Amino acid sequence: MNKIPVMEIIEKLDEYLNKNQEDQGKIYLEDWCEKAKGFGDFQGELTLLNELMGLNRKLGNSRDGMEVIERGFFLIKHHNLQNAVGSATIYLNGATALKSFGKAKEGLEYYKLAEDIYKNKGITDGRLGALYNNMALAYSDVNDKEKAKELFYMALSVVKAMGNLVLEEAMTYLNIADLLEITDLDNQSEIDDLINKAYSCFEDDKIEKNGYFAFVCSKCAPSFGHYGYFQMKKNLESQAEEIYARNRDC
Repeated sequence: MNKIPVMEIIEKLDEYLNKNQEDQGKIYLEDWCEKAKGFGDFQGELTLLNELMGLNRKLGNSRDGMEVIERGFFLIKHHNLQNAVGSATIYLNGATALKSFGKAKEGLEYYKLAEDIYKNKGITDGRLGALYNNMALAYSDVNDKEKAKELFYMALSVVKAMGNLVLEEAMTYLNIADLLEITDLDNQSEIDDLINKAYSCFEDDKIEKNGYFAFVCSKCAPSFGHYGYFQMKKNLESQAEEIYARNRDC
């Protein structure tokens, strides 16, 4: 059986993402997914489907996104991979895409499957933090704010313990601020504190100013503007565009 060159494909995808060219990256992955399918390389296909779940979510492409999610979940079941750590990552990304497509309740089923795998395998690193953060957002969408708050603080505990996930820490502070805004209108001082903590994460000297940093800056900048921190918003947007422009010139 032929196998697709997964590492080379992911490296090329990273080049597209570092230049903020998600559309081209999506087309590139879809082409390789078809080749993997033709080869019968289900492991390679699953790796690329996992990436496509995130890309379709970012692009807001629910039609293609749902097809990718269904294919990924089918392959996991068909090949009896329900207890594999890699499957938990696919469940997590699929659930997050489902949430973004307005299917948070359905997504929660797969978050729970991912959580069970992580617990059974003793996973306590950033993957668990990402799970709790995204799971909390889904609970917020289905109006279980208390569960959402509990999970956000669980996520914060995980990412702070890791010590090298400062961008994830920033996103968690912003998520908590958003939750407080809709559940506790008398907590403006706590929200302001969370916003300032989040921004300080972006100023951490240990952060590598790469494409991922640019992506998080772009993702989080509107939140700072929403709370009236317009200079912070401008600074993050400028950094993101500078990085993307530099990468496009390479």
